[in-house]
Formats: sequence, structure tokens, C-alpha cells
Amino acid sequence: MLITGATGGIGSPLAARLSSKGARLMLHGRDGVALQDLGSSLGAATAQADLMVPGAAGDLIEQTVSSLSGLEVLISNAGAGEASCLAEMSEAAIADIIDLNLGAPLRLAKAAIPHLRRSAAAGGRPCVVFVASIAGHLGVRLEAPYSAAKAGLIAAAEAIAEEERRFGVRVALVSPGAVDTAFFERRGMHYERRIPRLISPEQVVDDVIRVLTGPRVEVISPRWLRLAAVLKAASPTLYRTIASRMP
Repeated sequence: MLITGATGGIGSPLAARLSSKGARLMLHGRDGVALQDLGSSLGAATAQADLMVPGAAGDLIEQTVSSLSGLEVLISNAGAGEASCLAEMSEAAIADIIDLNLGAPLRLAKAAIPHLRRSAAAGGRPCVVFVASIAGHLGVRLEAPYSAAKAGLIAAAEAIAEEERRFGVRVALVSPGAVDTAFFERRGMHYERRIPRLISPEQVVDDVIRVLTGPRVEVISPRWLRLAAVLKAASPTLYRTIASRMP
């Protein structure tokens, strides 16, 4: 099982939970020191890589397959954003955000699929879990490129699921709301909204485990945010009116 972004606020507790359940893990991250500490504490293999570097995604998959003697689960969790109006963002920042949050997960999935198909043919239950964001369902101000990338990932997950169904490869999606991690500090802005409130990383971990072990293929966390996504799809004008009044 490969977890990308394993040293982050969701990735670290997710790795710990799966390790406690006996999963054989390959942990990926960009922070070499934090990655090594996490891997040592869990007895897991580690691979440091910048997934925006050409060829890095394929290399990571091959390293995982070599270390674990195959690949049955890919949890594509790595991601980052930047808080800024689109008009004030540099072109480089826009490109980086879209590549890290959309391009890299697609490259990882492409490299992983042949191995996942082999796992299915051998009687396994291969699965790709994409960790997206509620921003991809709703669009969030000051996060236009991030929202666009996650929206693309949500659409791509559905497309890949249809493509891989006949090969026995499951594709699942977990879309967290605002999670109480260092994500907001790293993107350059503290989280100050009262609605929706921050949720714990453990709640997202629960949802990832749920799609891995059960029949569900898509979860929005917390559950009530699905109502916002449904409202936006049904009546964008009404949704914008309500959203503009939220504290």
C-alpha cells in the first residue's frame, strides 16, 4: 500500500491507523527528516520524492512495487494550496498548484494501474483512493487554482473508475472539508470561518478506511457538506446567495 503525502496532517495519522491494522506500507513525502522518523516509528518503507519532477511518479510506483513485491492500494493524498486572489497569483504558482493537486495524482494512477490490474487478476482487491477536497465540489474563494485542480481530480476519479471497472480495479474518492492541520498555515492564511467548522484529521482517516474496506466509493467529510454540493449542483444561483451570507 502506497500513501503519498504521508507526513502531512492527514497522511501521518492515516499511516499510523493502517499500520496498526497490519498493512504493509510505502510512505511518500517531500520532508526527508519527517518521513524517516515516521517510517521508523511504524516500521514502514519510505520514499522521498517531489512528485512534480518529471518521471518521479513512475519512479515512486516502481520503487513501491519493488519494496512490497507488488501494489494493491494507492492512496493519493499529497496536495497543497495557496491563499490568494487569482488576479494576484503568479503564473508559476497557478501551474504548480494544478500540477501537484491534479497532474501528479493522474501520473501516479497511470503508473500504478498496470500493477493494480495484475493484483486484480491474481484475486486481490486493488483500489485507488483519491483524497480531493470540498473545494473541488463547491469552489472556494482565494483558492481558485486549488479548487479547479480538485474539481478536475473528482471528475478524473469517476472517469478512471469507469475505465478500470472491467479490470477489477476500484476507484474511490474522499473529499474533506476544512481539516484541522497545518494546511492553512502552509498556504499562507489562518482558517477563520465559523461555518464549516474545522474537522479532525481522524475523521478523514475514518472515511478513507471506510471506502477502503466497504462498498462506498465516495465520501464527503463531514457528511452535511454533501447537502451544500447537492444544492450547488441543483441551483448555483441560490447556492451563491446562501454562501455569500455564511460567516
